[in-house]
Amino acid sequence: MRTRVSLTALAVGLSGCLSQEPGTGSTTDVTAVPDVVDAFVGDSGRTDAAVADADAVADAVVDVIPPPPDNCATDGECQACAYPNAPAMENECYCPDCGTTPMSEARCSFNREAWQAVCATFSTSCADIQCEQPPPVVCDTTVGVCAWDYEPPLCGADEDCVQCNYPTAPSAEAACYCPACQFVPMTSEQCTYHQQIWSLRCYQWSLDEPCPQVDCANPGDAVCDVGAGQCVQPAP
Repeated sequence: MRTRVSLTALAVGLSGCLSQEPGTGSTTDVTAVPDVVDAFVGDSGRTDAAVADADAVADAVVDVIPPPPDNCATDGECQACAYPNAPAMENECYCPDCGTTPMSEARCSFNREAWQAVCATFSTSCADIQCEQPPPVVCDTTVGVCAWDYEPPLCGADEDCVQCNYPTAPSAEAACYCPACQFVPMTSEQCTYHQQIWSLRCYQWSLDEPCPQVDCANPGDAVCDVGAGQCVQPAP
């Protein structure tokens, strides 16, 4: 969507309005129109130098470009994106994360370019962070969106199971939690995956909202229900 702002057109419109006094048929001096335009532009914060060339100002164009669709048809169109959204103003800036959002390559590039255009000054406040390698991202062709390539494994023996204090893999910062005493039986592989996603999504959150230090009671060793392939709590 392209919006053209023309001060020349504004001047013409004002001259049409000011050239004739309502109900009288008499005309006014339209030489004041440029002053009206200058006053209008001045109130908007533009300097006289910025409007010195009326033709250049008349050609000023503001582009509003909609983001590309965040969908996919193949795995190659997906990536783990460090730019979850496209800021339009500096107060919407953020520090890029470790690539915590499965996203189409086209949408991620759009978000990154918007961030680079808007947040150049803000970016100097972002701290360097150590990032782990994110899990693979694939295209879920059933719904046409990018997603983590992960299927929770089944257990085959008790030693496959742990009591995990990372009960979920947070889908966004809003889903972050303190990994305290929320023990859930699961395979060690799944627990490691949850911990990895938590580290990716919740690192900055954990700095802003430090988790309390707590002592947890021993929940006992998780065991494998071999028939179901699921880790469960030990028998009482």
